Amino acid sequence: MRVCMFQRSVAALLALAGCACVATAQTSMESRAVQLTALVFDPSADGGAGAWVQSMAAQPGQQVEWRLDVVYSGTRTDLSALSGLVYQPTISGVDNIADDNGVDTLGPWGDIPGDPDVPCDFPTCNGGGGAQELARLGTPLPTYGRVNFTFAPMTATGQNVMTLFRHSGGSNGAPPGDWMRVAGSYVTTWPHAIPGTTTAAVLNLVMKGVNSSQSPGIVPDNRFVRGTAPTVFRQAITLSGSPGPRVLEISSFVESFRRVGGTTSTDDTRYVSWFTGPSDSGSHRTTPVFVPAFIFVTGTACDPIDFNRDTLFPDVQDIADFLVVYSGGPCPTGACGDIDFNNDGLLPDTADIESILSVFAGGPCL
Repeated sequence: MRVCMFQRSVAALLALAGCACVATAQTSMESRAVQLTALVFDPSADGGAGAWVQSMAAQPGQQVEWRLDVVYSGTRTDLSALSGLVYQPTISGVDNIADDNGVDTLGPWGDIPGDPDVPCDFPTCNGGGGAQELARLGTPLPTYGRVNFTFAPMTATGQNVMTLFRHSGGSNGAPPGDWMRVAGSYVTTWPHAIPGTTTAAVLNLVMKGVNSSQSPGIVPDNRFVRGTAPTVFRQAITLSGSPGPRVLEISSFVESFRRVGGTTSTDDTRYVSWFTGPSDSGSHRTTPVFVPAFIFVTGTACDPIDFNRDTLFPDVQDIADFLVVYSGGPCPTGACGDIDFNNDGLLPDTADIESILSVFAGGPCL
């Protein structure tokens, strides 16, 4: 009885003193329950109004706006906000060859907002999600980078300056092909799996990546972003003048994510953490899956062969869906391109059928 009375007395005193202690919840893990989703802005989508989509056609020299969203896809209903996220954005299929046509380039770096060079046009720009609104514009921005939550900027401290790395032919441990990768200036080597114990230098290849974490909700900060589908990264790519057809894929890779184990652990599980409430420290963890975005550069006027925009290509279903829409029927996926496939301004036109069949078979745009 005396113990209970003492505990109640202490609780009352703490309440009077205004003590706000952070509760440490038990860590939980949920497999494949978060998607890092890439989107590109297609100005011709939605009847010419423009929309964020999974794939689009682009011409040499065109600037394409893109972003990354982190979307919780699990079964928990008590998650309040993103807690911890470390990752490295990548683009494959890029032009890294410096010739008369130039190379693919990214937009200038800067916080969004937080950099004096970025105008703040929203009434809620300094709080209430204004940075999210700015990042989700489809129009070009003066500078690009992480969508600012409450984290420290990527500065020279700790060699974590936002940096673009180019990899071709497997350079610095990269996969085959031609790549762009974004990380801190420390991370010149492509991160790989770490199946056993390791060193701090190896872990830094992950931890000096792009950090889009934020503080608990109980910490006063008007830039805290609630919800389970925030935009965390915004950039643009200006395509080189190379006329050859190619496909760019915007995504990331699991080995660049934060690791459960430290230097003395063999646990190589990679994860994103979430807050379960205002006094949680980010106890719920989710392993990631990736939803990439595609840019089809044909060097011609034709649309991409992924007509139904389901990200599957080459796929005969695109031909079938094109013929359905061409005949006046509804788009089976609800996201189809227009039937003027060769963009000659004539529709309906049998030349569009000939063009999509030609491009589908690897031939020219007619």
